[in-house]
Amino acid sequence: MKTILTLAGLLLINGLSTDGLAGFERVDPFADLDSLPKNRTFEINPARRTMSPEEMELDHHIQLGALSLPDGRTVTKYAFDPVQNVIIGSATAYQVSITDIADTSSGREIQALFINWDREAYRPDAADIGVWSKNFEPLVFGYPKNKGQVPNLHTALAIDKSRSMWPYLDKVKTAGSQFLQELPSGKCSIIAFNQLVETLAGGSLAFVNYGGQTFDGRVRDVAPEGQNTDFAALYPEALIEDEDTGNDTKLVALMKAGKWGIPCKDGVPFIEKIEAQGSTDIESPLLLALRQVAVSQRVFTEDEAYQHIIVMITDGGSASTREDHRKEILALKKKTGAKVFVYWIGKDTDRSTLQDIVDFEMSDETGRQEALEGYLDSINVFTTEQQVITLLK
Repeated sequence: MKTILTLAGLLLINGLSTDGLAGFERVDPFADLDSLPKNRTFEINPARRTMSPEEMELDHHIQLGALSLPDGRTVTKYAFDPVQNVIIGSATAYQVSITDIADTSSGREIQALFINWDREAYRPDAADIGVWSKNFEPLVFGYPKNKGQVPNLHTALAIDKSRSMWPYLDKVKTAGSQFLQELPSGKCSIIAFNQLVETLAGGSLAFVNYGGQTFDGRVRDVAPEGQNTDFAALYPEALIEDEDTGNDTKLVALMKAGKWGIPCKDGVPFIEKIEAQGSTDIESPLLLALRQVAVSQRVFTEDEAYQHIIVMITDGGSASTREDHRKEILALKKKTGAKVFVYWIGKDTDRSTLQDIVDFEMSDETGRQEALEGYLDSINVFTTEQQVITLLK
């Protein structure tokens, strides 16, 4: 996969993976990025987050050689899912990621991504991997000879359209449109946000106005520049909601009718109309996306279920933060297992609001088109090159 980490800090992929800081590579982006062939993949590193005491102790033992394959080789790279109590390790991979775990009729099905030392996604031999519980007990697993089908994917693409994004928005719109057109399968929800959250996910356009209040029966923006906005007049076909109006009933109805999620390519016209204005609230779009995931997991059966990823492009910061929103985001993130990718664009980005929430992130101070397109392309690799491992009952 694609890797960028610069000497000057122009592009910085932050990562504190469970195997420590191993694997960081410093390169000159202007010498290396422009010369990379189109089929070369970049690395997506896990976001820096706070490791729990359990994870720190587990990592310490693995670094000391606690895991080994049946032929005696020591596991050098691994991924750990503390909720599902699963460790996947390899003696040959450069990086291992658990991308999804779901219960099936034949056992727990794990989607995993393996990166080789050429920074490319690959399929390791069965003899080169192992699966264990957190107590280092080996687990019996099935590993088909072929990679298997691309998972049924739902992608939520959230684009920051606050006023501070105007220097980068044209590049973001171009790269985002290309990303939607190249996604291999599944459905999408498109989100444009500033202090409000505007969504296109099937059915009518929705204004999920977590930052708004209701005045005289009409939902209005509390931000000074939008205080007199009448959303019902501005978006006559939209489902207007304020913070106290739950969207579960409407979402369930859309999902059961097969109207939730759009073909990803159909989101391009919506993106092309985005304009930079307003302030920033990066919690509300993430909360909306995770609520959609939670409802989806209640509505769809195992065979119908989606694997969910959320991709956010933002210059960071938030006009205001709410502890109750953060707690709900953390709870939904843990419950749903959705993967969150964030591309931080511009200088002096404030990433503290999403600390311990983001799974994979990249920071780009220069707003280079190639870097953003490379990151989004690597997410495509993330979704299409997953390997299926089944824990047998």
